[in-house]
Amino acid sequence: MTLKTARKLKGLTQKELADRAGLDEATISRLETARQPYRTSYYETIVRIARAGLGIEPEELFPITFEAERETAAAATAAVR
Repeated sequence: MTLKTARKLKGLTQKELADRAGLDEATISRLETARQPYRTSYYETIVRIARAGLGIEPEELFPITFEAERETAAAATAAVR
């Protein structure tokens, strides 16, 4: 599911989601409108949005299929805990 879909299912505005995740609204907007796959540098932000903002696991937003990316995501997930 996309970030925008998940946010709307929770009934949140971009600002509300940003506040919950401790981010600015522009970050949420940029991620929702991105037309390319997210860079690995965004994983920590995505983890924060998923867990703190939406109350879901990041894998529900962005299934990771490549082993290297999975390892990077696991390290970012552990850093946020």
